[in-house]
Amino acid sequence: MTFEAQILKGTHALQPNIETKLMKLFLQVTFHSIIAVILAIPGLILLDPCSPPFLLSMTEYCASVTWTGSIGFQHFAFLFDTWMIIHVTMGGSMEIIYILFAGIVSMLNYFAELKR
Repeated sequence: MTFEAQILKGTHALQPNIETKLMKLFLQVTFHSIIAVILAIPGLILLDPCSPPFLLSMTEYCASVTWTGSIGFQHFAFLFDTWMIIHVTMGGSMEIIYILFAGIVSMLNYFAELKR
């Protein structure tokens, strides 16, 4: 910390630059896009249950699936696919994107501060 105190002595604080503002906007758009994907996948399963990689595409009766009948395998497969997409997207994608992009911008800002 004394190294930074000696370097930054007599200088003003670094103001947010355009890269930082764009990164903040990018992270907000990414978060809302992930939510949109989570909502779109169940709609896609309800619309076309035979499309891969969903579980119902692996059954021989996927073309004759009805959603209004009694509760059966198709409903449990739908719930499982929805549950898995929520875990996959919310469990890791936001953290990976934040670490990669925001971490890089933070390091670039730190190097710019050291350069002054």
